[in-house]
Amino acid sequence: MLRGLLPNRKIASMKLTFNPPAVGQVRIEGLTASQLASLTPPGRGLILGVTGGIGCGKSAVTATLARLGAVVADADKLGHDLLHADTEAGKEIIARFNVEVAPSGEISRPSLAAAVFGNKQAVADLNAITHPRIRAQARQILAAVPDGGLGVYDAALIIEGGMKDMVDALMVVTAPEEKRLHLLQQHRGIARAEALARIGHQMPESERFRHADVAVYNYGSLPDLQAGVRAWGEDVLAALH
Repeated sequence: MLRGLLPNRKIASMKLTFNPPAVGQVRIEGLTASQLASLTPPGRGLILGVTGGIGCGKSAVTATLARLGAVVADADKLGHDLLHADTEAGKEIIARFNVEVAPSGEISRPSLAAAVFGNKQAVADLNAITHPRIRAQARQILAAVPDGGLGVYDAALIIEGGMKDMVDALMVVTAPEEKRLHLLQQHRGIARAEALARIGHQMPESERFRHADVAVYNYGSLPDLQAGVRAWGEDVLAALH
């Protein structure tokens, strides 16, 4: 079983404020590699939570850390695995929301999104079905993080879902709104008005940063982001060893 945060987490009491760089730059700030290493309990590696608003690039951050050898538990992928009509969770979702099911047997994600978007009770009901299962599976995956290694819990709702106790430190990824809108429109096929609505329904960056131990400003290119995160991750792994 993963242990929660340790008493020495008081080192992470520095307050990060939302202070973005100029567009075109990538900046990573917050706790140093040695400070992060000091948060790690004996016998296992560091468990890092990676979160951020929709379209901010947290998946690219997680993928870069995975290439460095990090053990990754991706909440979105774990949640996607629950959307099969023949699973216990799938049956509960169909019964509650009367959503469409594709010929493959998978629940339609657009249909489910339409059923819950903007409806606080529906969102709460969906979270009650999925979140406990996602947490349990994430804990199993992250239990495999070796001593001196790095584990990543990639989840959009770590803060809102009360999951900070699952990680030793929290990384918040942020990006300019126009960049987020472009990604959502070009890569996910979401209309601009809907993308703006989704962003508007999420936690403001100023609030999210109040919980951050590390901030990643994804204001530059994808190669710049990958290079910055790779260098940061290498420093953290060196400190853990």
